[in-house]
Amino acid sequence: MKLSVCLMDIDGLPDEREQLNTLVRSLPIGQTEIDRLSAKKNLVALKQSLGGLLALKELLAQREIAPMTIVRSEVGKPCFENASFLPFSISHSASLAVAVLGEGNVSLGVDLEFLRPSLAVLELSERFFGESERQAMRDAEDGADAFFWLWTKKEAATKCAGEELARFLGRENRDCFCESYSVLYHGRQAYLTLCATEKIDEVFFLCHAEGLTVEKREKKAAT
Repeated sequence: MKLSVCLMDIDGLPDEREQLNTLVRSLPIGQTEIDRLSAKKNLVALKQSLGGLLALKELLAQREIAPMTIVRSEVGKPCFENASFLPFSISHSASLAVAVLGEGNVSLGVDLEFLRPSLAVLELSERFFGESERQAMRDAEDGADAFFWLWTKKEAATKCAGEELARFLGRENRDCFCESYSVLYHGRQAYLTLCATEKIDEVFFLCHAEGLTVEKREKKAAT
């Protein structure tokens, strides 16, 4: 299966709410989704969500597909109305947003997280990870690196399954195929993980951000 991924810098988006809402209203994604975005009170959250949709729009344009109405499942998983053959997923962290677009009768999930070295990662892993994941954290030379690599896999698997994160806490993720990438953005490191219900054969990146490099992660969390 082939996936297309677009990373977009949201710092270039307007800082004024009305300008942001104008951009939201210009997206042909359906009134329900427009209302949901416009109701966001936090401007940063609004810019992040808008950036993800603009990234998705870029991927559709790259395939010469017109944007379509977005609807949500009972647990909130977004999808295109009457177009299950075009699975997608969106994530964001700090000033980067990412969208992934696939094809066929599959489910996708993506998560992007910037590393936060000050986070109490060992304590969090003991609360939220499965036993083998907790052991990987204990053995890792770099706890923050290991934690966010595992956490993005967990979040992406959650989105792929279309279920709540609680289902994936306290156990390992073994239900889908995963590929992880290391992202370096103006000196800050992040991890990006793609999950799919079919084997991922090829990933094409379309990046709209300066000072950005993306490399496939080959090493394991524990050393």
